[in-house]
Amino acid sequence: MRIGWVGLGALGLPSCLAFAEAGHEMFGYDVTDVYVAYLSGKKSLNEEEFSETLKSSSARLTPMASIQEVVDSAEVVYIAVQTPHSKLYGGETPAPESRQDFEYGFLAQAVRDVCAAAKRSQKLITVAVVSTALPGSFNKYLRSYFNEYTNVVYNPFFIAMGTTILDVRNPEFVLIGADDPSHADPLREIYAQIHDKPLQVMSIESAELTKVAY
Repeated sequence: MRIGWVGLGALGLPSCLAFAEAGHEMFGYDVTDVYVAYLSGKKSLNEEEFSETLKSSSARLTPMASIQEVVDSAEVVYIAVQTPHSKLYGGETPAPESRQDFEYGFLAQAVRDVCAAAKRSQKLITVAVVSTALPGSFNKYLRSYFNEYTNVVYNPFFIAMGTTILDVRNPEFVLIGADDPSHADPLREIYAQIHDKPLQVMSIESAELTKVAY
């Protein structure tokens, strides 16, 4: 399948390469050009099997100059940009008494730009959000950007930094939140080419809760 990938960072680039290794045609975009050093071999990520996967799959990853180009090239567009939070809430130490949400500015901008690009091209695409979002975040921060040309689903990954490629290849299961179960069908096709693990489809709100609870 022709797949767009927005966000080629420490999680996004290894994931994108794992998809390409399975035979999918990938079209990637990032707001910075840091990933270029990794693709060229000048730098290496601290990821198991990164170098091997890069050699076997980089030919199927085409860097694009804009989100519009990604949307015009792809049937499904994944969004894997950061939703950062304070280090105090990272889980390494007891959390403070006060509570704090993630920062959704980067994710909201990416969703807005992808949806707007689909509308400009009048092209129906599936948009798969990978970035972690707490329960209620889609309705609060993202839903207003959806339009008649975008079927937006939530597809958070369960991975560990350092073993991203291995975890994408061999997950325990795939979680998809969708307003309509049929919106998950393109992702079923994508993952069937990568592994044979079970795929769980539920509402977006339930998927948001399942991600953070699991």
